[in-house]
Amino acid sequence: MRHEIQTLSAQEIPRKLDQFELDLGLSYLDDQPLAACSVRTVFRERYVLVAAEEASFDSNQPLSWEAAARLPLCLLAAKMQCRQGIDAMFQRQGLAVEPRVETDSLTALCAHVRQAGLFSILPHSVLCQADGPLAARVLVPELSREMGLLVRDEAVRSPLLAAALRELESLDLQGWADRVLP
Repeated sequence: MRHEIQTLSAQEIPRKLDQFELDLGLSYLDDQPLAACSVRTVFRERYVLVAAEEASFDSNQPLSWEAAARLPLCLLAAKMQCRQGIDAMFQRQGLAVEPRVETDSLTALCAHVRQAGLFSILPHSVLCQADGPLAARVLVPELSREMGLLVRDEAVRSPLLAAALRELESLDLQGWADRVLP
């Protein structure tokens, strides 16, 4: 068995599944038509404001999107689906933001938050993967999005894919992600 992990756009995942270039994908479930895919929800991401651990803010108190918009922000690039959800929330709140830094790299984003005194808004699951600690603060109103496994919609699956799906479904990914919430 061989694994290859790729970062793909939300549009590429169903296309590659349909063309047998992927066996399964992980994607947001609220932004795309998924008619040709079988979907299994695995967890719900909640978006949080993040800062360097030593940044002075009370992580136990929620923060409004309006207050977050006034901070010096470093955000993911506007082309990224994660960022589009963030922008949509700012728009629903009647807010416009101009981040100081935009990047398509989580590594670069986290480095700017840690080293340049910037703040960011990220799904809380990213905190589980961050290289070093970040402080998180819940944003209100809450922005959350479902993440799920996508597979070709087939009556019969290979034994290997069926076993992989059973294993993934046995994991408590929601508990894993939620452990970092303030």
